[in-house]
Amino acid sequence: MTDVLRSRIGAEDLKFGLGKFSRQVGESSVQQVSEINAGHVPIRDTNGLFTAISVEAALAEAMTMVTLVNQKISALVE
Repeated sequence: MTDVLRSRIGAEDLKFGLGKFSRQVGESSVQQVSEINAGHVPIRDTNGLFTAISVEAALAEAMTMVTLVNQKISALVE
């Protein structure tokens, strides 16, 4: 595989994960780039269910709601 020198971000630069990777941007220049994670992915909540603006934050809100519901159910059962 031949390395392609470029300055713009291409599809091969979009990597999902939690780490970083290097991309060559010149003859002797390398750039560290963060991988895409749920915190980088925006959402549009058309039903008004979340106040979050990213997938990661919306998942955290959903887990908080589930935990609160479980606590209320547990209190009723006891």
